[in-house]
Amino acid sequence: MRNNAQAALAKTVKEKEEGGDYDGALEVLGQYVEAAGATFAKKLRSAVYANRAATLVKAEDWREAVRVLKTACEEFPRERNFRTSMKQCERRLAESD
Repeated sequence: MRNNAQAALAKTVKEKEEGGDYDGALEVLGQYVEAAGATFAKKLRSAVYANRAATLVKAEDWREAVRVLKTACEEFPRERNFRTSMKQCERRLAESD
């Protein structure tokens, strides 16, 4: 039963992300964390932040990328990739001002 919930959640999150609704993807994850399992939902949540940041970096929206990555760092303090990416975006933001 849990595998079905995980597959359905992953599909819904992916659809939201593809539509640019990253906040909606995070909201869905919050609603169905128990059904899918905390570890699985945490991995998906981390991926949503990473995908959103990557989209913003590609668009060179440094200010918003820093904001998203700062939130990700707060939620995932042990995830070095978020902190490294945030510092890179902060440098790019400073260079663009």
